[in-house]
Formats: sequence, structure tokens, C-alpha cells
Amino acid sequence: METVNRLTRHVPVVGLLVVMFCGAGTGVVNAECLVTVKSPAQGATVDWEVLVEGTAKLPAGSFLWVFIGPRGQNDWWPQGGGPAELNPDGAWEVLARLGDRQEDAGKSYAIVPVVVDRTTHGLLQTYIRRGRDTGQWPSFSALPGVVGGCPLVKVNVRRAQ
Repeated sequence: METVNRLTRHVPVVGLLVVMFCGAGTGVVNAECLVTVKSPAQGATVDWEVLVEGTAKLPAGSFLWVFIGPRGQNDWWPQGGGPAELNPDGAWEVLARLGDRQEDAGKSYAIVPVVVDRTTHGLLQTYIRRGRDTGQWPSFSALPGVVGGCPLVKVNVRRAQ
């Protein structure tokens, strides 16, 4: 009986871990959530400012934010001053700035559109307001959590010299 009790005590924890790690990210297909990046192309050489274009179909109550980060680092910045605005056909575009105009030429970056929930969207809006008020834009050490079942798309680019 003690063996059964020890095993059943751990079932809720194991179930929670399965939901946390299998219920989010690219491992689950969600027909209500699709995200593509049409431009720039994977591996493209781009200017300091680049118009990121794509299409999306989002679950109700979610928002699409585009992040950039230098390859090989855990630094991420939201782009465009807010969430991407989706046209009726799902098309979106966000202006991204890759690093410092002079100092970061030739560096590689990842562009990642992320589908977030309403709470994360609110936190990102606060970040944008504070950045505009103070002129300080600290990086995030990780991308925000993705709405369950939404894909995480990453496009790697290089800044022109």
C-alpha cells in the first residue's frame, strides 16, 4: 500500500509538468494560430532598419509582438512600438531596428514574432511607455511565453556592413 501511495502522490506533479512542457510552444498544433514571416528571408542581409512582413491567424484575446535579438545572446527587444496590427487578410508588418546604427553592422540577429496573452501584452505596453518616457530600453533575458499551440518562428538575418 505504501508503494501505491508514494506513486499517486507524484501523479499531479507529473501531470502538471506534462501540461507545462507539452501544452505550449511548437509541440502542439493549434488550427486557430498560424504565424509566418514572408520578409526578410532566412539568412538575408538587411539594413539597420528592416520591415518585417508576414501573416497571422491568432486566437481570440492574443497579440502578435515582434522581437529581435543578437544571435548567441539572451537579449531580446520588442519592435514596432507595440503589437503588430493584422489586416483583415491576416497580413502584418513591423519596422524593426537591429542594434545600434553604427556599432552593430555585420552582426547576426534573430527576428521572432511571438503570440502573447492579454497579461503579457499589458506588460509589454508598459515597457514601451517607460522606454519612451525614460529613453532606456533594457533587454529581456528571454522571450515571453507563447500562447499554447502557437508556433515560434525564427528568422536569422545579418546586418549589412
